[in-house]
Amino acid sequence: AALQAGVDIAEISSSITLQWATAKAVNEAAALGKLNMKEIKASVERIIAYKQQVATEIQQELCNLPADQEAVLQLTKKAITCHAGTPFVADADTFFCGCEDYRVSGVANDSASIGPFPAYMGKVFFANYAVTSKDPDLQEIQAVTAQAANHSKIVLATCNGHLFPGQIALAKALAETGKPLMVVALRNPYDLPLLPSCTCSIAAYDYTGAAFQALEA
Repeated sequence: AALQAGVDIAEISSSITLQWATAKAVNEAAALGKLNMKEIKASVERIIAYKQQVATEIQQELCNLPADQEAVLQLTKKAITCHAGTPFVADADTFFCGCEDYRVSGVANDSASIGPFPAYMGKVFFANYAVTSKDPDLQEIQAVTAQAANHSKIVLATCNGHLFPGQIALAKALAETGKPLMVVALRNPYDLPLLPSCTCSIAAYDYTGAAFQALEA
């Protein structure tokens, strides 16, 4: 319907299966005469023309400069938002926990080289940590909560926790320990309204090295 309406690019990115199904449907529509091929050709020519306008040879010496990295870090710091409560300063007696990053669509960034948030922060603060599954069950929640109880403060990182009830259940179990708890939403901030009211919550919006560095402060 979008292509029939004259859209040049229709983005379907929630899964590779859906992408292939969409491409098949478009080809079938074209074969059945449901698409105006003259308009499709014009769309293709426009796309190619715009690509040619912006296409330049990459100059490696201009890539990943320290000034650019610093600019990214400063922008990331400005983006981080305290949703509720008062953030505390982490230290060696802080327990870090949360799940690894995972790609939820074909356009999600690949942060595999960064490593899990708990491990990163554990190394920075010389603190203990635990990496959980993206939807921890009761047994895993109990094990992580038992570990956290031996520390003075807890930092939990969520990653699309609004889609995985185990992450929210873990936050609630950690809050019940009575220890100061800070929860960082590393993807969508929709996790935060689901947390216990006694929790300090922060929206970081991204599971990247820049976000981790910004959160260190």
